[in-house]
Formats: sequence, structure tokens, C-alpha cells
Amino acid sequence: MERLGFRSKIILLMAVALAAVFVLAASALYQERNLIIEARHNQLVSAVQSAYSIAAHYQQQAATGAISQEEAQRAAREAIRVSRYGGEDGKTEYFYIWRPDIVSVMHPMKPEWEGKDMTGKVVDGTGQDIIRLIADAMRRSLDGRVMVDTMFERPGQTGLKPKQHYVMLLKDWNWMIGSGLYTDDIDQQIRHDLLMRLLGVLLVAVVVGGIGFMVVRAVLRQIGGDPALAIAAMERVAAGDLTVTVPASVPGIAG
Repeated sequence: MERLGFRSKIILLMAVALAAVFVLAASALYQERNLIIEARHNQLVSAVQSAYSIAAHYQQQAATGAISQEEAQRAAREAIRVSRYGGEDGKTEYFYIWRPDIVSVMHPMKPEWEGKDMTGKVVDGTGQDIIRLIADAMRRSLDGRVMVDTMFERPGQTGLKPKQHYVMLLKDWNWMIGSGLYTDDIDQQIRHDLLMRLLGVLLVAVVVGGIGFMVVRAVLRQIGGDPALAIAAMERVAAGDLTVTVPASVPGIAG
């Protein structure tokens, strides 16, 4: 550090400051991504819990004899069929109901599936049997709740996108009630935020660099050269060496 000139020290100081700004920005972005993922997870879980509560209500009605089980199940299916959540309008995402034996109980987008064994007929972009995947995970679950990751094409888009499913088991009816949310937009948002923050860091770099340049220029102009050289010259003069060449603007020596 002692060997560095004044200009180099200022540049190093600015570089350290900019590195600190970048690290802080990256740390904030990482925390933001975690918060967005947690919020998306909570949205999915809360939505499925709401649909589960609808079915559980009707199941309880049937259990108490208020209505027949057939009527209760029909009412629960129809109530969940029209339920929506998410998206800008709050009506983008839907719920589905499957049995662990891969029979469809209710799917609002595919009513023709209902009552049929769909083994091997509902696969994601990687070839996974999604309902089998969910059913297998549910069998291993200790609390009747599972989170399953899949890959699908978004409607109207090409390329596989990550989609996360959350499913809850209504044991008395043997219903797996769930929904799924795409998560690729999280990374898109983070990339956009990263670009904005990099532009911010670049702006800070330009401002700090400009200020640093003006400070270095002003100091060097005032003292007539690098401070280390001026100090060395003053020390030699103080030691009695009057042959030394001193910068003309060094205070207390020149003139």
C-alpha cells in the first residue's frame, strides 16, 4: 500500500467503494428473490388450503347427515371447479381433484377426464406422469400435503417452464386437491431487477469516478505533484539538503 502513488490510492479507494455497492446490491437482490419465492409459495399453499376447506365443509355436512355424500361431493366439485385465484385479475389459476389411483375427480379445463383412469396420460414436458408423481409423493407424505415440481409449456408460449404443484389429501373422500403455479416469471423479474441495479451501479461508478478524478486533479495541481514526492522533498530539505528540486506549489517550501 505504501508503494502506491496518490492517484493509485484514490483509484483503489473508489474501486473498493464500488465493490461494496455491488455486493450490497447483489445481497439485496438475493434476499428479494427469496422473498418473492416465499410469497409465491405462500400464495399457492393458501389457495389450495381454501379449496380444501370447501371440500372439507361439504364432507362434514355429509358426515353429520345434513346431506348425502353424493350430494356433498357434487356440491364440493362444482364449488371448486369455478374457484379461481392468482394473476392480475385474480382469476388466472384453477384447482383440480384427483384420486390416488390416478382417476380424475374434477378438472375444470378437462371435464372429459372426470371419472377416468388417466395413468400415463397426463405428462409434463420431460415425460413424467404428473398424477403418478403426485400420488407417489402423497403416499410418502406424513401429513397428507406435498409440493411437486414439474416442467410445462405456458399457454401461448414455447419452451418448458417450471411449474410447482401443491396438493392436499382429503382422507375421508380419498381426494387429492391441488393446484399449480408457474415460477419462471420469478427469474425474469430478478433478471430485470438485476439489470436495473447494474445500471445503478454503473451510474454510481461514473459519478464516483468523476469526483475522484476531479479530487486527484485538484490535489495534484495544488501541490505540484504526487504528495509522496512532495513529502520526500520536504524531508530532504528539512535534513539540510538544499539541492533538492521542490514542486513550486508545495506549501511552506516554494516561494
